[in-house]
Amino acid sequence: MEKIYVIGHKNPDVDSVISGILMQKLLEKNGYEAEFIIPDKYLDTETYNLLQKYDINMNDYRKDFVIGAAYFLVDHAHRNLNGKIIGIIDHHCNILDKTPEFYINEDTSSAAMIIYKLNKKIFDSKDELLVILASLVDTAAFNSSKTRKEDVATSIRLIKKNKFDYEQIYKDSLCLTPLDNLRDAAFTGYNKKILYNKIIASSYVQIYDYDYDKLKIMMNIVKDELWKDNIDLYVFLIYDMKKLITTAYFFSKKEINKIKFNKYTSRKEVIFPIIERLYKNE
Repeated sequence: MEKIYVIGHKNPDVDSVISGILMQKLLEKNGYEAEFIIPDKYLDTETYNLLQKYDINMNDYRKDFVIGAAYFLVDHAHRNLNGKIIGIIDHHCNILDKTPEFYINEDTSSAAMIIYKLNKKIFDSKDELLVILASLVDTAAFNSSKTRKEDVATSIRLIKKNKFDYEQIYKDSLCLTPLDNLRDAAFTGYNKKILYNKIIASSYVQIYDYDYDKLKIMMNIVKDELWKDNIDLYVFLIYDMKKLITTAYFFSKKEINKIKFNKYTSRKEVIFPIIERLYKNE
């Protein structure tokens, strides 16, 4: 039986890593040989440190791509690979021209929650803690519009069952992006997809106090990515976690547009309407 390599998106965040670990376990329980790998050269420091706190060392999963291998994508639906994609589990509801036989893309709080609900019985209390963490982190502690009531209910049930310290998990999940390495920070949660035959990339930073000089440097970094990675539109989101305000910058090779939302707004809610307006009738 061919080995399956599970991978998250570029510069994997907490949900991407946890989803990969859970997906490997799910595949193995179903008789497959599977391995979650992180082929990325750079790792996000914040993600690394938070997962370390929950006994996950990202370095344990560092491994280069295997040419011609079978891949299972989690927490994203598009990545350039020299191999075949046999499965996808995502929660960004991307529109794909072609999907593998095993494909789930549901509007949920985290990809980890989808994987957990596929077979709850095989996951232990540590796995359940990770599912809660992934869902909280991916929704800014359930403040994001990506939050789903049923996922909150599942998390509360698991917290009560296992007597987890919810206050501590909550504090951990309200992640702020470390700004000591601005290049790494600029690509937090990097995601790339194809919509209306355009390559759309996005990333974000979560901050508590504005540092305009650092933000300007990061915006120049992502703007340069338009040419480096043949991108048509790069969306850079700044989440002000103090005021729960979202500022979105839309970089194309011709212009820059800025939109401000007076709430914590998911990438999907920010990006899709703009893409519709820009490209639907081309």
